[in-house]
Amino acid sequence: MRCRSGCAAISACSAGIRATVAEKESMRSSWGQGCTDGSVRDRAGCRAARASWCVRLLEQPPPRGGEGGTHGTTILRVVTCYSRSNVGTGDPELDMLRDGRGLRREGVVMDGLLHGGLVERERLLDRFRTLGRDARVVGVWAAPGSGKSTLLRQWLARTPGECILVDRPRDAAIEAAHERLRSADRAHPPVLLIDDVHEASPRALRLILELIEAEAASAGVVLSGRYDPFPASPLRWALTHEIRGDDLAFTEDEAAAFFTSRDVDLTGAEIAQVIVRTQGWPTAFVLVAHALRDAKRSGADIVSGLAGNRAIADFLVSEVIDSLSPEERDVLLWSAVADDVPLTLAAIVSGHTDAGAILDALARRNALIAPAPDGESYRIHPVLFAYLRAERRRRDAASAARGHATAARWFAQRGELAAALDQAVESSDGALVSDILSVHSYELIFRGHVSAVLRAVQRFPAAASAEHLESRLRLLLDAPHFTDRVGGASRIASSAALARPSASESADAVDAAVRMLWEHAGTTGATPSAQTGNVPHVAEDQTGAALFVELARTWSTAGSNETDRRNAASRLTSIGAAAGAEGLGWLRMLALESAFSLRAMAGDWTEAQPLLLSLLTSRDLSANPADGVASRIAFAHASLAYHRAEPLPLGMLRSMAGSSPIPGAYDHQQRAELLLALDRLDREPGRESLQLVTGVLDSSFGSEPANLGFGVIPWMCAALESEDVPLTERIFRRAARVLGEESLETRLLALMMHPERENEIALRTLLESAEPGREPFTVVYCWTILAVVAEQRHRSAHATEDILMAVKSAAALRPVRPLLLAAGAGAALLRSRVAGFGPWRDVAEDLLMHVDVIRPDADELQALLTRRERELLRELPAHQTTNEIAAKYQVSANTVKTQLKSIYRKLRVGGRTEAVAVAKEHGLL
Repeated sequence: MRCRSGCAAISACSAGIRATVAEKESMRSSWGQGCTDGSVRDRAGCRAARASWCVRLLEQPPPRGGEGGTHGTTILRVVTCYSRSNVGTGDPELDMLRDGRGLRREGVVMDGLLHGGLVERERLLDRFRTLGRDARVVGVWAAPGSGKSTLLRQWLARTPGECILVDRPRDAAIEAAHERLRSADRAHPPVLLIDDVHEASPRALRLILELIEAEAASAGVVLSGRYDPFPASPLRWALTHEIRGDDLAFTEDEAAAFFTSRDVDLTGAEIAQVIVRTQGWPTAFVLVAHALRDAKRSGADIVSGLAGNRAIADFLVSEVIDSLSPEERDVLLWSAVADDVPLTLAAIVSGHTDAGAILDALARRNALIAPAPDGESYRIHPVLFAYLRAERRRRDAASAARGHATAARWFAQRGELAAALDQAVESSDGALVSDILSVHSYELIFRGHVSAVLRAVQRFPAAASAEHLESRLRLLLDAPHFTDRVGGASRIASSAALARPSASESADAVDAAVRMLWEHAGTTGATPSAQTGNVPHVAEDQTGAALFVELARTWSTAGSNETDRRNAASRLTSIGAAAGAEGLGWLRMLALESAFSLRAMAGDWTEAQPLLLSLLTSRDLSANPADGVASRIAFAHASLAYHRAEPLPLGMLRSMAGSSPIPGAYDHQQRAELLLALDRLDREPGRESLQLVTGVLDSSFGSEPANLGFGVIPWMCAALESEDVPLTERIFRRAARVLGEESLETRLLALMMHPERENEIALRTLLESAEPGREPFTVVYCWTILAVVAEQRHRSAHATEDILMAVKSAAALRPVRPLLLAAGAGAALLRSRVAGFGPWRDVAEDLLMHVDVIRPDADELQALLTRRERELLRELPAHQTTNEIAAKYQVSANTVKTQLKSIYRKLRVGGRTEAVAVAKEHGLL
């Protein structure tokens, strides 16, 4: 048996004789004597000796597990042995290295990191490949649980030659490594790896510096530890590469590979959320994967529960908390009122005037704390922060609440309203929450904190004026369209009945402006609102309220005259720019979305498209379905992704479609259902998917022109591909009734159904008369189909002109879906003409590049299809029935149907005709 640290103890220990002081001194002074024979020693004897420590050099086989096998690495491990009163197991560290599972640490968390399913991280392993050539030193500095040991294990598995490993940098261990390097073969010098450098004594650090500076002695040096302990960073050495905690954090691709290796199925959105909430910390991923195998919960739910996870708590205590002094623990615990805590606030809530210096020391030691870029605050890792918050409440809930209340007032005094509200909610002080919201609720909304405000109101319903405040806020969030007229009228009445003394003049002005927008929405919009003079003026320093009042006046006076609407749209665009400059993200969205609505109503898509692109840069979209403007913009974002044939935000769409019915949000939910149905039609072409789309657009939702205008073209395309003649006729009749017989969409559908000269002329006439479409993409679809029809009728000049017009129309938003119609006929036509497009060639090539990403080339298609699928594909041009094909291959008709469905899905087509066209285009037939 072996002692815990793997030392084969001296013979005196094996005999069970207690070592004398002289023997201990002998062990200290003679690091190699009695410890290099590799013999197995008795653990009990070592425990009886109570030797402080001894070292030895152990030659062992290379670790297993690197992809592609090992390269004959010989590891010479300098082991530091020190006795403990609780020694009672074998050598888990040495066993883990021999078994290829890692370098150190036992226990649930690290066992999860090091047992199987490792993610090969080429981007990090590349840093080691220059060792000994372009780099003299590689330093790996990161907090506990960041995956340092796993990375070193992967590197060792791939490294040929000899490696000297010092895993406990005690003085004698470093001396032993120094001695070994002196006797090493200079023609083939070993690599030196020193782990846990942060534990080294000042003398050991000096010895390590000497080893590094002795360039001829080793092929390179790898240093690993929680932080860089040297007085001057190793960066002072020439040709040094460093790997920090941020580098070790999982990327989305690595996270996906990790979860796949653990047989855990998460969506891309769930993986992204896990990364955000854990900052890519590998230890958290191990716990999430472990928990997901035992519970039917989402990744987000599991991450939310990490604070109460016993394994993570044990890990944080043993690897972070236990290493701190009592004063450091106290500062860390009580200053963690926020995950980004300012130094001044930390001193106040912790009661330590030197809190800043203590947090700085912890950050330098990589205790899952880092200084913020501004140097005025410190960021606590989300997982550690969640643990500290739970621990603070467990120890003294009343003191924890007082700390949050103090922080709320501190942030409010400095104008950091969102942070103040968060802290007030954490304090569970309803009166404090009410005080903040009564003064600052509109400002918080204007800055984009919609969900936080509504959650605060709903969490403290008994607080003074909570009901009145919620009615006012929901009215504001439904402006300016007020799709929920019934609910809006109820809220107007409720606000009047619950009227209370106003907290500020600016709030009165906002309330009056909302009522003016409400009155305007109830009219036809033909005349300006008569309420504009009843809105009080706002002081210039109340920027948000002043801009909202101006927005309300502009919208309410736009009228129905085209010129007035264009002028109003220009003014709203200016208001949006001013709001953006002031950090009023939600108000900016409202202004630009209102301007976009006016441009769209006028059919002015040339000016509307830049507004749409500007809206889509918004990063503070609310997840709250009560937020009308954010919901409309989120849908516009998803719509653009659909027309660009990009991946849809399925998580957001499913959330919108599956949310509880909210008055006024019905259209948003139906639009989300439509996009989900269209996405399924892309991924799984066929009658069942087409029926889903038909179900949405055949309902009352499709009776609204804007809704039908969005979905009618892909609906018709799917019906034509499925060769469902009755459905195509029904779609055409519905479009003519809802959109009008002379609308662009209806004329385009007529041409798609019957590509005759008469329908072509009718559509071309509408386009040349600048007839606006319901959607900014409609014109691109029209010119593309016209070009394809002209090419099919051998009118090459017209085809070239039309496809160029399609490119010009697509320049702003870059939709590629029109080019994919008719088995990619538009893309093929564009590719044949792109060389002659002059200044428009760059736009055309960009569109084609996106098409190439979506539609794989011949080699990729060959790889996608199985052998039997390729055989069946070759049968399709013969126009055989399914039964005939099944008889030929001696399989059932259902088997053939299943295989054909797989072919259509892989080719991204809807049926036989399109599959044959795609196969011919790519040389598969």
